[in-house]
Amino acid sequence: MPHVYKEARQLAGHELVGSGDCVELIKAFAPGLKGVTTLAWRPGEHVVDVAHSLPVGTAIATFEDGQYPQHRTGQHAALFISSAGSGIWVMDQWKNDPKKPVVSLRHIRRQGKHLDGKWRDPSNNAEAFSVIE
Repeated sequence: MPHVYKEARQLAGHELVGSGDCVELIKAFAPGLKGVTTLAWRPGEHVVDVAHSLPVGTAIATFEDGQYPQHRTGQHAALFISSAGSGIWVMDQWKNDPKKPVVSLRHIRRQGKHLDGKWRDPSNNAEAFSVIE
C-alpha cells in the first residue's frame, strides 16, 4: 500500500527537514513511514509504469535488489507530484546542495540502464524509482 502525503505540493520552500537527507523528508511527512528504517522499505510498482494513476504525494525511492541502498550516494527518496512525457516531477530535498537550500519541486528525466543492467544515475533517473511499500 502506498504512503501518500496529500499536501506534498505545499512543501515547496519548506526548510530542509532533519539532517537534510532525502529520506528525512519522507519519514517526516509520508504517513506510516515515520520512524521506519529504510531497511524495512520495499519496492512496489515502478513509478513510470503507474505514473498516470499515482496519487500526488506518493512516497517513492530507488531500490537495488529489493532494498533501499545503504550507500553514501547513489540512492534517493522523494514525494511524487506528476508525470511528464520525459520523466516525473517530485518534491524532494538534498543535503549540502547550495542549489537546493530548501524543499523544492524537481523534474527527473528518464535515463535508462547501462549495458550491465544497472540504472544510469539512479538518483536522477525517473525509471529507477519505485513506490515505497
